[in-house]
Amino acid sequence: MRRTSLDRGVNERNETERQCNQCQNGFYNLQERDLDGCIPCNCNASGTVDGDITCHPNSGQCKCKANVIGLRCDHCDFGFKFLRSVNDDGCEPCQCNLHGSVNKLCNPLSGQCECKQEVKGLQCDACREHFYGLDTTGCKACDCDVAGSRSGTVCDARTGQCICNPNVGGRRCSECLEGYFYLQQNSSFLCLPCNCDKAGTVNGSLLCDKSTGRCLCKLGVTGLRCNQCEPHRLFSALYQGVEHITIVGGPYIFPELVNDYIEEYLNALLLFLGIGIVQA
Repeated sequence: MRRTSLDRGVNERNETERQCNQCQNGFYNLQERDLDGCIPCNCNASGTVDGDITCHPNSGQCKCKANVIGLRCDHCDFGFKFLRSVNDDGCEPCQCNLHGSVNKLCNPLSGQCECKQEVKGLQCDACREHFYGLDTTGCKACDCDVAGSRSGTVCDARTGQCICNPNVGGRRCSECLEGYFYLQQNSSFLCLPCNCDKAGTVNGSLLCDKSTGRCLCKLGVTGLRCNQCEPHRLFSALYQGVEHITIVGGPYIFPELVNDYIEEYLNALLLFLGIGIVQA
């Protein structure tokens, strides 16, 4: 029977001296038929504990850091990224956003997590355009009103507030601001000013019903803008303050006359009724 170099104790290149029955540090898997005797461990020093380049003499398994895997400790464990020698654990966590990612895994080289359809970002922690409010359900559609929002704009990624046209409000820009009312025009709409007459509205309010545009009138006042007296009311509900005035033929109490126009109109009416002239 032919004797080999191992039987004779002759050293191969990667074997220890004397009996030549084990691999040198940094080599493993002593084989008689291998010309070099042993195979290099080729451990990745960035991924091994203390940069150790030795491995198990039989399996060749290198001594990996906590977050590193592989025979040679050359890639990150699942859920970790960026293998670096300066990291005592070898790799850092992916930190994928639980709400925005499909799972906790990421690309170990780029760190990119697998995002849900409406989510973006390295860690899947931001909403794509036209979506907002990342939470347990993911991101929600902005759903901005086409007629009420500015063309070519997107909503706020956190609040979902759309960019509205003038006089338009609401998160979706689908309603009018206070002091304006809604007027539908085919597939669009306008927000027109209420223009309430402060003298004729309750508490001097300038607000109107957003659907009809009708202001909230005082008793005895009428009109969409509260700028007309009801018949036979003689402007009695238009003004809050009152003072004594004298009409030829006897004293009466009327509301305060606030401008010359009202006074002239009242005088003309009294003359027509044959009562007399108002004297302040």
